[in-house]
Amino acid sequence: MMASKVPMGDSFTMKYRLKKKKVVDFQMANIDEIGPVAVRFATGKEDHSIVSYDIASEVGSSYILSTIMKPAVEGGKIMLVYENFGTTLSKWIKRNEFVRDGNLTIEFLQIMRDILRGLEHLMDKQKYHGQLSIDSIVIKGDRAKLVNMQATCGLSDCEGFTLIMEDIFKVAQMPYNLRLLLQFLGDHDISEKTRLSNIGSHPIFLGAQGKLWYLLKASTILDYEGMAGATAFNSLSLIGTKDWIVRLPKYSCLNKVKEKSHRDAFPITFLRFSRNVVVHINEGAIRRINLGESNGNVVTYKKLAYILEDLWPGFLSIIHEVYHASGVKMFVFDDDEKKFCVESKEDDRIVNVDATKPDDTVGHTS
Repeated sequence: MMASKVPMGDSFTMKYRLKKKKVVDFQMANIDEIGPVAVRFATGKEDHSIVSYDIASEVGSSYILSTIMKPAVEGGKIMLVYENFGTTLSKWIKRNEFVRDGNLTIEFLQIMRDILRGLEHLMDKQKYHGQLSIDSIVIKGDRAKLVNMQATCGLSDCEGFTLIMEDIFKVAQMPYNLRLLLQFLGDHDISEKTRLSNIGSHPIFLGAQGKLWYLLKASTILDYEGMAGATAFNSLSLIGTKDWIVRLPKYSCLNKVKEKSHRDAFPITFLRFSRNVVVHINEGAIRRINLGESNGNVVTYKKLAYILEDLWPGFLSIIHEVYHASGVKMFVFDDDEKKFCVESKEDDRIVNVDATKPDDTVGHTS
C-alpha cells in the first residue's frame, strides 16, 4: 500500500494510501488526519462519478453515502472522497438471512426502509436517483446508503426499487406484506412523490405499537379530516369484503369488546372494530391493576397486532394506499425518537391507550 500526496495549499499536503480492496467502483483508502475512506477517481466535470458526488454533497442525508472532499491528484484526475463503508447490498444478501419463517427479517426491513427514505429525501430536494440498482446501494454497519445518483432520470425510483426486490426474491418466496408494498409503489394513479412521501410510516416498517396507533389514526381520519376523510371513506367502501368475522372465535380475548361494535364483512366496519379493540381490550385489566388487584388476562401490543393482522392480512397496507390516494398521509413513525419502529421492547407492554397517546398529527399529500 504505497503512499501518495495531494497538495492542499501552500502549507499542507494530504497523504493517502490506496488499499487493494475494491467494492464495486470504489477503492478503499486511508487518508492521514481522516482515516479509512472510500474513493473514486474521475477525469472531468462531465464524468458520471462527479455528477453523483455533487448530488450527494448538495442533498446531504444519512441515507446517502456522505462526501468528504474532491481534491485534484496526479494525472489530471479528481479524487472523490466518501465516508468508508463495508459492502454492497448484493453481497449483503448473499451473506445474510433476509427471510425467516416466511417473514422479512428486521435487518432487511431496516435496509429497505433506508433505501426508500433515501429516495424520499432526494425527491424532497427535487432530485432523483435515476438508475437505482442493487449495486448502487452500499451497506455501512447495518444501514443502507445510496450511491451513483444520475443527473437525468432514466428509471423511476419506485420502479428501480421494485426491480431490486423482484431480483432478490427470485430465490425465495416474496412475503405478502412486501407484495403489497410493491403494489403501492407501482400505483401510477398516485404521483411518485406521494408514494414516497412519509414512507417510513408505511405499515411494513412499523412495530406492533405503531400498527395499533395507525389503526386508531386511520379511524379518526374518517370522522375529522373533512373532504379528505370523506374521500377515504368512499374509497374504503369500494374495497371487497373479507371473511374476518369467521376468524373471531379463535380469539376469546376479543369477546370482551364484541358488544361495542356492529360487525359485517366490510373494511370500514373492520377498521371501526379494530379501533374499539385497541381502545377497550384491556380496560377491565387496567382498572384492576390500578386498584392493586391481579392484572388478570392482559393483552400486549405484540399479541394484539398479531391478532388483527390474522383477522385481515395486509389490511394496514391497503389502508395506507387508499389514504394516500385520497390525499391523506399519516405521521406514525418518529424518525428522531425512533418510536414505533420495526421492533421495540415497548411492544411487550400491555395495551394502554390512555398511558401513551400518540401525536394526532395527520397531513395532506401534495
